[in-house]
Amino acid sequence: MPGLSKKIGGQAYGWIYPGPIGAVISPQLQSLKQSGDLPFASSLCGACRDACPVAINLPDMLLTLRAKAKESETVQQKPGERMAMRGYAFAARRPKLFSFARQAGSGLAGMIARDGKISSAPLPPLSDWTRYRDLQAPHGGSFRDRWKKRIENE
Repeated sequence: MPGLSKKIGGQAYGWIYPGPIGAVISPQLQSLKQSGDLPFASSLCGACRDACPVAINLPDMLLTLRAKAKESETVQQKPGERMAMRGYAFAARRPKLFSFARQAGSGLAGMIARDGKISSAPLPPLSDWTRYRDLQAPHGGSFRDRWKKRIENE
């Protein structure tokens, strides 16, 4: 269903309230059983807390909801997700392997991208994402390369 990538707000994810506040509110308004995966959709970087004009500590709330979801066993990690995370952890502990995998992934993404977007990813979990929206194709090199250039230009 390419073309649905124009959705904005929480409805694109199946819920009315978007972003981190939605990940806190929706499980409490609906139920953890119905929307308990939402608190796991955050990197917990703290940017939402920093941007909040009333200093709501959303990362702590998300952690609490994650713990409740795990306790009640309402959220089960899919076998594919578990395998992907184990593969990522394995590669992340080995810088040369990680760099190779990143370059290979960027090359593959470049081959399937059209007009800077990936409308159909071949494998889950990315194929689940591209079913409803386009994925931006990676560009500009690795973070380390871009950071090094930025430091050199200062």
